[in-house]
Amino acid sequence: MATACGFWRTGTLPGREAVLYMGAQIAGAIAGVVLANLTFGLSAASIATTDRSTVGMVVAEAVVTFVLVLLILGLVRSGNGAAVAPAVGAWVAAIIIATVSTGFANPAVTIARALTDTFAGIAPSGVPAFLAAQFLAGLAATFVAVAFYPGPARGTQSSSGAASTPRGITSRPGNALPYGPRCARTPRPGSSRHRSPRRR
Repeated sequence: MATACGFWRTGTLPGREAVLYMGAQIAGAIAGVVLANLTFGLSAASIATTDRSTVGMVVAEAVVTFVLVLLILGLVRSGNGAAVAPAVGAWVAAIIIATVSTGFANPAVTIARALTDTFAGIAPSGVPAFLAAQFLAGLAATFVAVAFYPGPARGTQSSSGAASTPRGITSRPGNALPYGPRCARTPRPGSSRHRSPRRR
């Protein structure tokens, strides 16, 4: 959800779609928790009692969410979207193992894990602080990503629906993205490639 907000704030994702993404994430996270509870022989949903309201855990959530959102937005805006999946996977694995909060890093996950009374859960009293830390960290990461990569994300569409094309690059028919092996630089006027064929 923090990442969806980041894409919305940078104009990559329209507001309506961002809201739909957030709703889908919450629904999917809750469904995942219910399924996990059932597979371990627990009730489908139960209010968590695991206390995660300490300052250290809240700070950890802010840090891991900031890095996660900055990582995703930075890769996408720099034209390295193909590296998002492995980079996010590596970061999530690291924060689960190495952070005191076990790395929620997603408001949807935070809401859903309040419905499992296991070590993985979070007591409702700790949810507001986690959500605030995650959203504020995501917003801060968005500003930093835009500062480092001020141009529109390569190969994406702005909120107006217009595709962003790097300067000096033109797309040819059949390309889904405005760059790639089948794209060519726009020929300069007066060059040999720009001259029209002679009439016979």
